Amino acid sequence: MAVVLEGGCRVSTMHEGAPQASGSLTVWNRVGKATGAQAISLRILEFGPGTSPVLRNRECDEVLYLLDGSCTVIVDGNEYLVEPETGVYLRPGQMLSVENS
Repeated sequence: MAVVLEGGCRVSTMHEGAPQASGSLTVWNRVGKATGAQAISLRILEFGPGTSPVLRNRECDEVLYLLDGSCTVIVDGNEYLVEPETGVYLRPGQMLSVENS
């Protein structure tokens, strides 16, 4: 269960609450404009087997961090093998999909 600390800080677990699902992608939104954040967001993305829907954030930079497993990340048509504990930086408007075998 999320805990709101003094000053508005929030503590939660990774898979807390109801996620949004689309195809092989499940998303838990943790921090963002909906929770009162002005300049930062945090969401947990879980990719099931297969090819994910295309993700694109037209408004801001994003950093995705692979916690465990491995997959192929496709950014604007270019494929990259991504291993555990690896970050992927996306500029605004770049398109990303994930092939998870």
